[in-house]
Amino acid sequence: METKKWMKGLPVILFIITGVEIWADLTDKIGLVYLTKPMLLLLLVSTVILYRKAFVSKAAFTFLLAALTLSLGGDIFLMIRETDLFVPGLASFLLAHVSYCFLFWKDIRRNSEGKRDVYTWQYIIVFLLLSFLVILLGVLLPHIAANSETKPLVIPVTIYAIVITTMGIFALLRRGINVRSFRLGLIGALFFIVSDTVLALSLFMDIIPYSTLWIMSTYVLAQYLITRSALINTTIPATSN
Repeated sequence: METKKWMKGLPVILFIITGVEIWADLTDKIGLVYLTKPMLLLLLVSTVILYRKAFVSKAAFTFLLAALTLSLGGDIFLMIRETDLFVPGLASFLLAHVSYCFLFWKDIRRNSEGKRDVYTWQYIIVFLLLSFLVILLGVLLPHIAANSETKPLVIPVTIYAIVITTMGIFALLRRGINVRSFRLGLIGALFFIVSDTVLALSLFMDIIPYSTLWIMSTYVLAQYLITRSALINTTIPATSN
C-alpha cells in the first residue's frame, strides 16, 4: 500500500478498532480487548517506522517512536486484569510523556532561536492548565491518600500529573512551526490530558459512567493527532502562525 493511501486510511482503521475495543471492554469480552487494544498503538508505531525516511531529524523520529512504544507497553500493562500492573503502566506512560516533552522541546528551541513572540492567549492557556492541575490534584489526592492500598501512589500520581501538564504546555509553546502541525499537536496533547483525567477519576473515585468510552476515544485521538502533527512537521516547511 502506498504511504499516502495508508495515511488516509489510518484514521478509519483506528476508529473501527477503537469502537470494537470499547464494545469488547464494556461487554467484558476480555479476549477481544487483549487482541484489539495493542493493535491501536502497533498501527501508529508501524506508521512512524513506515515514514522514518521523512524525518529530517533522527532525534524527532526517536522521541516519537519511543513515546508510542512506551504507550504500547503502558496499554498492555493496564489492560491485564489477572494481576495489578498499574505501577508499571503508570511508569510506561510517564516515560512516554517525557519523550513527547523532548519531541516538543526541539520545536520550542527552534522557535526561540527565531525569536518568536509569545502571545497573551498562550499565557492564559498555561495559567488554565496549571490551575486545572492544582484543582485535579486537590480533588484526587485526598481520595488516594485515604485508602491504605492506594496511599503509596500519592507521589507517583502527583509526578505523573505534573509531567503530562508540562507536555501540554510544551505543545502550546511550539507555536511558530507549521500551523497545522502546531494545532494538531496541541489538540492531541489536550485530549491526552482529558483521557488521563477521566482515567484517574474513574480509577480512584469511580464517578465516570461508561469511562472506557471516554478514556479510549480521547486517548486514541490524542495519540493519532500527536503522531500526525510530528509527521507533518517533518515533511512540510515551517510557516509563521
